[in-house]
Amino acid sequence: LMNGESEEALADFSDAVTYNGSDWNLFIAIYENLAAYHLEEEGKAYLEKALEVKGSSAEKLACRGKAYYLLGEYEDAVKELTAAIEKGSKEANLTLARAYEAKGDSEQAQRHYEAYVASGAASSETLNTLAEMEMKKGNYAAALEYIKQGLAMETVTNREALLSNQVIACEYTADFTAALAAIEEYLAICPEDAAAQREYVFLKNRRVKTTPEEVQAGEDTEAADTEHTEGTENTEDTEDIDKAS
Repeated sequence: LMNGESEEALADFSDAVTYNGSDWNLFIAIYENLAAYHLEEEGKAYLEKALEVKGSSAEKLACRGKAYYLLGEYEDAVKELTAAIEKGSKEANLTLARAYEAKGDSEQAQRHYEAYVASGAASSETLNTLAEMEMKKGNYAAALEYIKQGLAMETVTNREALLSNQVIACEYTADFTAALAAIEEYLAICPEDAAAQREYVFLKNRRVKTTPEEVQAGEDTEAADTEHTEGTENTEDTEDIDKAS
């Protein structure tokens, strides 16, 4: 597949199933590989094979549930994945969360994302997804907690996305010092990002305020300074008018 030899890859995948057809997770893996190279249609045959897996163990229920999810059959996916979770599958929470998200049920999606995180099986991508869900609701402090967890993981596969969201969340919580540090780390990875470069200049030139109270205090001080200046200018104007009279 990586060499663009799709016909040879399809033949190898077919042989893999012939020699190890009892490994039901192989069907899902083959589909995901093919889908990554825009061969979803060829991959669907393997999802159909996954749906033929018999049995009611947590692993088999999760396998069928994921196959339904990848086929876009979300109601059936929810049914199978819910049963898998009831039988102890932790990983099924992730696919179930995605199925609910696809159905537009963000509340149930978040519940199962959180359950997946709590199980200790979460990836940095999952934590970033949870952070974005919190940001959409305006909960930037909660989003930052998920972002920090993601960045602290031993394996972080989406550092750029986490850092980008960290900048946004820090700005909304008025922690401009942390936002500047995050944008600096982001630019070390993506130095050609023009938008990030502009954001860096903005944050670097901005007066640092670390709490919402300081932001408000700064705004009040600026407003008072403006009134004082305007008052002084008006006094000088009046004195000039008196002298002219």
